[in-house]
Amino acid sequence: MRLIIVPGQDEKQGIPSSGKQSHKLSKTIQQLFDKTFKEVLKKASIDLLQVLLGLEVHDLQPLDREFTRLEATRKHLDFLARVTFPTGNSGILHLEIQTTNDPLMHIRMLSYALDIYREHSYPMQVLLYLGNEPLTMKNHIKEETNLGVLTYRYTLLNAMEFSPESFLSHDNPDVLILAALAIQPRDSKASEVYESILSKLTTTVKGHELLDYLARLEIFAVLRKTLIAYEKVMKMFEVDVEELKKSELFQLGEKEGLEKGLKEGLEKGLKKGRKEGSINTILLIANEKFNLGKRQKIQLKKALEDLTETQLNTITVSLFSINSYNDLMRKIMTMNK
Repeated sequence: MRLIIVPGQDEKQGIPSSGKQSHKLSKTIQQLFDKTFKEVLKKASIDLLQVLLGLEVHDLQPLDREFTRLEATRKHLDFLARVTFPTGNSGILHLEIQTTNDPLMHIRMLSYALDIYREHSYPMQVLLYLGNEPLTMKNHIKEETNLGVLTYRYTLLNAMEFSPESFLSHDNPDVLILAALAIQPRDSKASEVYESILSKLTTTVKGHELLDYLARLEIFAVLRKTLIAYEKVMKMFEVDVEELKKSELFQLGEKEGLEKGLKEGLEKGLKKGRKEGSINTILLIANEKFNLGKRQKIQLKKALEDLTETQLNTITVSLFSINSYNDLMRKIMTMNK
């Protein structure tokens, strides 16, 4: 049996009791996901444009994505490039990603368009929504006064409206793993999609590169609330846990704890930082698996704080084979004796 460890620092925020299932994630998970997806976007640009927009692009030249705005603030765009089509025609393509609904997104996109227009030319604009909540953002503006008319529109895509097969048929691993984002939250068929992804991924990518893809894929599973399905499929594939820990994305999981330790200085601070990172990673995974209540989160964190670094590592490695919160607490209590 093998284990993938989710890189993360904070436990999720409590889910509001509105009577309906909420798919909202913590700010930490959203930030980690944003970073992960943008890394994939850089590597899969041309192939991803074919899948998402049906655009056949001959060449792509990334452009400076940072602008100084008229009001003296700066904005860093998610993706900006000059694309050349097989016909020889070219244009500016701007792509943004969102994991949450922004009621003012149409105004933001217009503002970005004007920034780009001022520096280059008027862009083709796409917003790719990757969140779990129903898409509610507007993709157009139409305002009219006695003195003029404003009409604006951009392309708005919802990742969950794509079929996983759109990505599974691709040979580019950076596109292939995006099939996980086409899964509906808590989809009963998620295991089938992950099996298809991993069957292809593990035959085309090897070594540390494979570990990085697996870490990214697990972050996508956290976003889509399909971590348990991912875990079940991963039991079919043997991956060295210690090797996985060397991947760049895994090490993000202890970043916050390490930073706190460094500020305290010397060996004591570093040791405390590593321990905090391990505790927060366990809390995140346990919350995803067992949907912990507020009291359970407090109880678990207190119990983990009494463990040594070595014991925390043991809990992390065995966490995916533990089937319930009570079993997890019993294992921790046994170590505390």
